[in-house]
Amino acid sequence: MRYGVIWHPASTNLGDDMQTLAASRLLPRVDRTLDGERLDEPPMPAGEDIVTLLSGNVLRSRFHWPPHPSLRPVCLGLHVSREDVWGSRLDAMEGLGLDYLRRWGPVGCRDEATAALLNGLHVESYVSCCLTLTLERPADVPRRQRYICCVDVPEKAVESLRRYEKAAHVEVRELTHHLPPEAAKETYAERMRRAEDTLRTYAGAAWVVTRRLHCALACLAMEVPVLLLYNSGYEDTRRFSPMDGFFSVASVEDFTASVNRNGFPSLAENPGKYLAWRRLLLEKAAEGIRRAEEAPAVPAPTQADIAAWQRRELVALAKASAEKIARLEQDQYDLIHDKFGLLLTEDSVKSHIQDCLIQPGLEDDLRRFAERKYLRSLSLLKRIGVRARFRRLRRKGQVPPELEEQDVLNLITGQLARLGWPLGKKVEDTSDKGV
Repeated sequence: MRYGVIWHPASTNLGDDMQTLAASRLLPRVDRTLDGERLDEPPMPAGEDIVTLLSGNVLRSRFHWPPHPSLRPVCLGLHVSREDVWGSRLDAMEGLGLDYLRRWGPVGCRDEATAALLNGLHVESYVSCCLTLTLERPADVPRRQRYICCVDVPEKAVESLRRYEKAAHVEVRELTHHLPPEAAKETYAERMRRAEDTLRTYAGAAWVVTRRLHCALACLAMEVPVLLLYNSGYEDTRRFSPMDGFFSVASVEDFTASVNRNGFPSLAENPGKYLAWRRLLLEKAAEGIRRAEEAPAVPAPTQADIAAWQRRELVALAKASAEKIARLEQDQYDLIHDKFGLLLTEDSVKSHIQDCLIQPGLEDDLRRFAERKYLRSLSLLKRIGVRARFRRLRRKGQVPPELEEQDVLNLITGQLARLGWPLGKKVEDTSDKGV
């Protein structure tokens, strides 16, 4: 029996490589690497079967599905969505596509939503969580060194931490799971080396804050305190359930506000809820590999049947994508209509603002307002000298340089000019003063 590991050479997400690394360590050995986007290609010479761990989002490329008959998969840590990015539904895979999962079930799913979806399609499934929970800590990396890792954390949160790093004697390191373009040309060994190096960095950190699930799970596995951030405006960590309960979770806004209010934080030890799931993954991986090794050969669908099923999938995708494009076009038309209405409103507003700006005495009043505002920012002793200098400049017909940027009239007219609202020569003369 041979063993193969699935990887994603075209992926730009380091998290995919971490899943691959975890899978490779669960296999007895790796005889062959398999492109996750082309699982229907022959992985080995004719007559040789290969056991592999089928995990992650392996259904991203449905036209290379189902996998080649010589593959003996262990379905563990799968994640699928009800619809792909083009709106093609998973239940459109009824037939060969779902029959394959039924044949090799029960399917271990990364999250509760995936398990519920597959069970609803009559694919026996259970929640296993993600393979990255099985990663092991490098024994030679010292624990809790004087640095923390911010992994794909918004800049405002990072900057709030950097204000305290000297006082706390802790280095703030920024990392990302976005792979550089040249990663697409790297070999499997090079990609795994990159993943291993990143994991070693996490393993030595005092604690880690991240918006990446696979980073958070890897830190759990290596017993590194970790905080998972999310954007409260459009993200919901419940989609990771039950994994959202494995670690501390906070919104980016709350975390940043807490740091600004309370100073440099320190994370508590991770809750131990993940340990039982880690044991389950290890048990299911060993059991699944053994079952795949012993599974009897089954008649494979003919190439004609596979081609017919893939054509049907292609038609379904074309229909779903055409409908989505039509919706996007309609949304664009609606947006253009709204903008046109806004332009009509702006013309009305423009005329009112223009009338206001030409009122007698307005310019002098605004300059005096700007002067008072500037003087209030100075100490009482400095105000006397500044007032005297301003009077001398006005007698000469000059504008105090301190007020050029603060001149309210210049600010209004300059900004209107940038919006394409010409208000005469005065605006043109003032709009380039760096307002």
